[in-house]
Amino acid sequence: MFDSAIVDVILAGAGGLTVLGITQLVKTWLKASGTLAVVISGAVSVVMTVVYLVRAGTFTVPALAGYSLLVFAAANGIFKSKT
Repeated sequence: MFDSAIVDVILAGAGGLTVLGITQLVKTWLKASGTLAVVISGAVSVVMTVVYLVRAGTFTVPALAGYSLLVFAAANGIFKSKT
């Protein structure tokens, strides 16, 4: 149901800022670690997923939930996205 190529595109980000890069910037700025760092990673994953889905014209709540979870998992090394 979910395309791993889309997960890769979302992870790649936009304008040279990747999900991991934005997460690291915010964590450094807030001096976050532990649970707060995981929450920040989740929030960045959701925002980047929303941006992609809206731009692609494919935004739905199920797509947002599924892709956000997959992007979060891939960004945190829990899931490796393969095409």
